[in-house]
Amino acid sequence: YLVRLGWSHGDQEIFSRAQLVELFDIKDVASSGAVFDTTKLEWLSQHYLKTMDGGRLAELAEPFVRAAGLTPPADRARFRGMLDTLRERAKTLVELVEQGRFYFEAPTAYEPKAAPKLLTPEGARRLGLLIERLEGTAEFTAPAIERVVRALTEELGLKLVDLAQLARLAVTGRTAPAPRARARGGGGVRLLLARHGQSLWNQVRRFQGENDVGLSDLGRRQAAALGRAVREGYRVRVAYVSPMQRAFDTATIALAGTGIRLVPLPELRELSLGEWEGCTVEEIRAREGNPYLAWVRSPLDCPPPGGEPLPDVCARVLRAIGRIGEDHPNGDDVLVVAHGGVISVYLCHLLGISFNSLWRLRIDNGSLTVARPPRLVSVNDTAHLPGPPTTSASADMERAR
Repeated sequence: YLVRLGWSHGDQEIFSRAQLVELFDIKDVASSGAVFDTTKLEWLSQHYLKTMDGGRLAELAEPFVRAAGLTPPADRARFRGMLDTLRERAKTLVELVEQGRFYFEAPTAYEPKAAPKLLTPEGARRLGLLIERLEGTAEFTAPAIERVVRALTEELGLKLVDLAQLARLAVTGRTAPAPRARARGGGGVRLLLARHGQSLWNQVRRFQGENDVGLSDLGRRQAAALGRAVREGYRVRVAYVSPMQRAFDTATIALAGTGIRLVPLPELRELSLGEWEGCTVEEIRAREGNPYLAWVRSPLDCPPPGGEPLPDVCARVLRAIGRIGEDHPNGDDVLVVAHGGVISVYLCHLLGISFNSLWRLRIDNGSLTVARPPRLVSVNDTAHLPGPPTTSASADMERAR
C-alpha cells in the first residue's frame, strides 16, 4: 500500500515483495502528492487477511487477542480453525479479534430486546435439540453444520432465521454479527494524544520508564506551546493524564487558566524498562551485543530485562481508552497527556501492526497525535513547538522514554 501511494505499474494493485523489487523504477514515481485512501488500505488489508497462510494469520493475530484481554487456545490447529471462520469479514486484525470474541469468552450480557423473546423455555428446548444433533455429526464443517440446522428448522416448522438468531444470541450475546468499526467522522470521542514535554532525563538521553522525572526548561516551553495549539484548534472538555510528574506538569502548564478538569489515570503511566531504567543510551549500547539496537529494531522480541511486556501495556491502555470513550460517546474533544511508549503502543493497536514496529512510529516530546477510534487522523504534529524540529539522529532516544 505504501509503495503504491506514489508509484504505479499499470493497474496492478497487489504485488509480492519480489515483484516490487523487479518492477520498481524511479521514473514511475508520481510528481504530485498522493492520496491516503483508507478505503483502499482496508481493502488491501482484507485481501491479505483472506489469503495469507493460516499459521501466519495465527502468528499475527495472537498479540491482538492478548491485547484484548483474551487467551488464545494452546491447540494451534484449533486457533487457526477459529481464525479461518473470521477472516472473510474482517478488514483488520482488530476487527477480526472483536468479531471472534465469543470464541474466547462467554457473553457477559445479552441483547436486551432479543433475549426476552428468544431465551425462553422453548428456546432452550430448541438449543438442546441443536446441540444434540451437532454432537452426533461426524463431520464438523460449515456445510455439515448448515445441513443440520436446515434439517432441524424444517422439523420444528421454523424459518431458518429463527433458529440461526437463537443460536447466535446464545453463543455471542447478539442476534447479528459484531458491527464493524465506525468509519472516520463518526460521533465517537476525538482523542488528542499529547506526549509530555522534554524531561530532565530526556535531555541527557537517560532511560526513565517508571521513574518520576520532572520537566526540563525546554519541556516547560513545549508544554506551554502545546497548550496554545490545543486551545486554538480544539474545544477540549476534559484532560486525562498519566499521574507521572512529567506528564502531569505538562498538562498543568498547557491548560493553566482554562478551568479544564485534569483526571489522572494510572493506566496511562509510561511502560517499565526494567533494568535499563536510570542508564543512558550510550551505556546500554556499550553492553555486549548492543541490546539497545536489538530493542529498537524488535522491541516485542528483544525487551529490556525485567521490562513490562508490550501486550500488557496495550491491554491497560485500551482499558483506559475504553473508559474514556464510554464517558464521551458524542464527539467530545479529549486531551490525553501521556508518554511516547504508551502512545506508540496504542498506535500499533489502531494500525493493526506488530509491536516490533513500535519505535518506527516517531512521537516527539510535546507532539500532538489525533485519533477518532478506531481511525488514526494524524501523527506527531510538532508545528506548534518552539525551535527547529528534532533531527533523525537526535531523535534516536527521543522516540523512547
